[in-house]
Amino acid sequence: MRLYPLFFLMILMCLGHTATRAQQIDSMMNVYAESFPKEKIHLHFDKSAYNKEETI
Repeated sequence: MRLYPLFFLMILMCLGHTATRAQQIDSMMNVYAESFPKEKIHLHFDKSAYNKEETI
């Protein structure tokens, strides 16, 4: 019976640490996304469909 409060206290401590770590990871990912934006490529074809062995 005495282990339950200790067990719940340990769980709360782990959850608090996990939330802080998640925020740090999220911040690092935002810095990376701002430093290296995504490049987009657009392809334009002269036909909507091609047959086998046709050159695009």
